[in-house]
Amino acid sequence: MSDHQLPIACDLSALPDRAQHEAVATRLLRQTQSVAELTDGYRVAFPVTALALAAEFVDGERRCCPFLDFKILIAPAATALQLHFTGGEGVKAFLQNALLPLLPVKPV
Repeated sequence: MSDHQLPIACDLSALPDRAQHEAVATRLLRQTQSVAELTDGYRVAFPVTALALAAEFVDGERRCCPFLDFKILIAPAATALQLHFTGGEGVKAFLQNALLPLLPVKPV
């Protein structure tokens, strides 16, 4: 079974410290600069200075939501990083309900 075929279900018990993950998510997501719709998910931009926070966030999310694909992109000399949230069938709809309401910026 490929990652794209995993059931869309989060397991919060997979997080070693749920409160810490929620704090990291809050700190990262409030730094959202822009959001763009992708075919299979969303691209969210953050300041490049949020790289360590983004990596910590992805580490937690991949544990509790293994059906999601993540990609962190930073172009040379960039001032922003891009975090792609993607996945197989149904993931984009999940993100519309679970991720987008948490972001201070709406998709372009």
